[in-house]
Amino acid sequence: MDTHVAGLFPGSTVSIGPGNDKQRKYAVFSKGQTQIRIKEIDGESFFISRAQPFTKQELKIIHDIIQISDEYSDLDTDTQIYLNSGSLSRMVARSLVDTDSDSAFETFLSLVIDTLEKWSAQTYEGTRISTSFGIDSSNAQSGNDFESFVREDFSKVLSNGYDTIVEFSQHGSLLGYIGLNEFSDPKRAPYRYAPFETYTSGNNKYAFILNRNGEILVFREGELFFSKRRGEWRLFTHDSVLTQLSFGSRKTYQKLQEAIYLSALDASFARCGGCIGLVHKSELTKLRKNSILKTEDWLTSDSSTKTKALRKFINNKKFHDLDRRVRQEILGIDGATVVDYEGNVLAAGSILNISQEETRSAGGGARLAAARVLSNYGYSLKISEDGEIRAFGRSNKEFRFG
Repeated sequence: MDTHVAGLFPGSTVSIGPGNDKQRKYAVFSKGQTQIRIKEIDGESFFISRAQPFTKQELKIIHDIIQISDEYSDLDTDTQIYLNSGSLSRMVARSLVDTDSDSAFETFLSLVIDTLEKWSAQTYEGTRISTSFGIDSSNAQSGNDFESFVREDFSKVLSNGYDTIVEFSQHGSLLGYIGLNEFSDPKRAPYRYAPFETYTSGNNKYAFILNRNGEILVFREGELFFSKRRGEWRLFTHDSVLTQLSFGSRKTYQKLQEAIYLSALDASFARCGGCIGLVHKSELTKLRKNSILKTEDWLTSDSSTKTKALRKFINNKKFHDLDRRVRQEILGIDGATVVDYEGNVLAAGSILNISQEETRSAGGGARLAAARVLSNYGYSLKISEDGEIRAFGRSNKEFRFG
């Protein structure tokens, strides 16, 4: 339970308390919507809590996880563990279906996910597979083309996982091949997957993508909804994460907050890593006084080729007004990117003035140490090269997503 919830719902905690034998549903809201109570097991209930309210969609997802696990309750322990390890894939399929009665559609979506999970460990002509399937749930054309299609090796290279897609009806009938040529700057997805945000916007369509890192991405209703990364499924609750990023402060400009979040997603799925810190207005003077940034790393400095070049690229723009591709590439420079509360870029690729002791105590290298130090002045994000994102606020507050 702890592992699944930590991955799916960033910033949440799991506790155990007295059961309630009157509870019939597998999961219900408790304490408003900031806590979810799981149906009692052996006289005890699990409670999933976080500062931000859970949505009805999140409640349904937890309900689905418990319901699927309950189907295995009469089996021996080893079999339960084995089946539960794959239950999240079933949960993803079930959460995409609006009604409990549409079991055929759920089964088809499970088949699509299972196929991509198998392909994630395979190669085609020695190269990792990158592909994408689209499902038009409003198209009821009958047929069972999907299973015969994916049995053929050629199916693995008929879409590229970035801007082309092979489309099927809700019953698995092959509809055709689509080049995704028109798209806009995505609001709830990594930039490189923008075509799939557009493809699934306002039209009852789903997109399932497998990339060359073996990651599976699921889009619905114009946003990245799920992803399987590092062997675990992740739920993307974009608005909840944005709220948590404030760490209780209302002083951050919303457009800047969204730009930082989206750039972290971009760096995460590009696997370039990065570190960014936002400095609150009240902490700017302290940041300068403590000399956390080296003199030559301030963007106003003329003492290095790097700062001169970065000034040209940034061209007096706020961080949130920069092209997202530029933001991602700036984040990818070794060192930390530092912005103030208005979005002014103070430094990029900065190796902070921190002690070796602070680096060692961080337990995860220079970027993690930099993120922890920067969080003392506002908040910070550390994006690992394996894609995980860790957010740090003052008073040692932390949560992970991505």
